[in-house]
Amino acid sequence: MRGVNERATVYKHVIEYGETLSWEPPAGAAKFIVWTQPSVQTYDDHATPSDLVAAGGKPPAWTEAGGYDIAGAAEIDSGIKGAAKLTGYELDANGVTMTWRALLVIAQVALTEAVQIIAYEADGRAMQIDRYAVPAPSSTEAGLIAAQERRFLEHLLAARESAAVAGGAKVRDMGEGERVEYESLAVLDRRIAEVRARIVWFETAAEGNALPRAEFW
Repeated sequence: MRGVNERATVYKHVIEYGETLSWEPPAGAAKFIVWTQPSVQTYDDHATPSDLVAAGGKPPAWTEAGGYDIAGAAEIDSGIKGAAKLTGYELDANGVTMTWRALLVIAQVALTEAVQIIAYEADGRAMQIDRYAVPAPSSTEAGLIAAQERRFLEHLLAARESAAVAGGAKVRDMGEGERVEYESLAVLDRRIAEVRARIVWFETAAEGNALPRAEFW
């Protein structure tokens, strides 16, 4: 039995890409509620002063998406209707499961910490709070970077071939007559070698080696 002033324990979890959220209520819980964060509201010309708590609009707030009354064996309706109603999750007395697709939709319009599940005691006090975050896209996947580098390599190889055929000379139309410039094949060769090295590096990283050997560069 918790003391009167004892606060509920907050647990934070990170859902890896593609995972399904699975949550079970703690022993003694009488009910639980699922909360999500809607998109952050932005400033617009139609907002009244009372609507704006901050320069960027209202700050994000947890919104009740649904829940389950374990003691009463009944689902708790959030009251939200239409397109705003959360979908892609199931709940019953055994807990909550939420698909990756549903998590991805929430993460696209909310903060990375997008789902919160609170278990309550019979007297209505929170006994456990679980918050789930989707990893922030702070970097681009190595495989995608390697594919981009390959496209850039094709561009460089085409430029190198054109320069070699023209003997390193290229003609630019500046609007007031033609101007002949010379493109260094050595510079192109060096850039091609650098791009090829980056491709090897990122493809190796995409295969699971988070820190490929320096000689690949």
